[in-house]
Amino acid sequence: MAFTVQDFHDLIQLLQARPDWREELQRVVLMDRLLALPEIVRDLAEAQKRTEARLDQLALRVAELAEAQKRTEAQIAALGERMDRFQATQERMESRLGTLSGAALELRFAERAPAYLSRLALKVRVIPRQEFVMQAQDAIETGTLTQAEADSIARLDLLARGVRHSDRAPMHLAVEISETIRSKDVTRAARRAKLLERLYSQVIPVVAGEGISPAAKEEADQMGVAIVLDGRTIEEED
Repeated sequence: MAFTVQDFHDLIQLLQARPDWREELQRVVLMDRLLALPEIVRDLAEAQKRTEARLDQLALRVAELAEAQKRTEAQIAALGERMDRFQATQERMESRLGTLSGAALELRFAERAPAYLSRLALKVRVIPRQEFVMQAQDAIETGTLTQAEADSIARLDLLARGVRHSDRAPMHLAVEISETIRSKDVTRAARRAKLLERLYSQVIPVVAGEGISPAAKEEADQMGVAIVLDGRTIEEED
């Protein structure tokens, strides 16, 4: 026989009328729940254990990632230091190569000065550095040059003597040599040529190299500084 809604309402009224039955029913219902409680607790405990195990694994993984991150950062720092050392070494090598290249260029120009400077003078001969440096030092004693002016002359790349094309009069050429001629080379050549005129007859400032910047070319034209590129005066290239 099916239990209907009316039966349910009748049961409620009956339980309200019989408190002792209601208490007995509550005891029975609660007993079922209490009997099921240990299993529920066990399930919760197992779930808690699984959660804690996962948390432990997660904590371990986080620790491993932290250690890996530290190692990575240390490796990056070490790599950065090596790159800095490599860059410093490369800069030193480039500086040395630049110095060697400049020295080689000066030697080549000195060896070929009679040919390279032939458009500017005849019978060109390079004056040994020791000779013109000694003359500059002697000029300090006579008051012709200051110590700073003599030092500037001593740093001149090359000094040559020759004769003018027009009248064969003696002349000198003060040459600043650079792979790429800059404005500073033009200024130095002009300044040192002017100082050398206190010691020698006519001194022509010259800049020589393999190339020249536009600013240096313009400044050389304005200051009357002769230009020699790749062994030829710039007029030969124009």
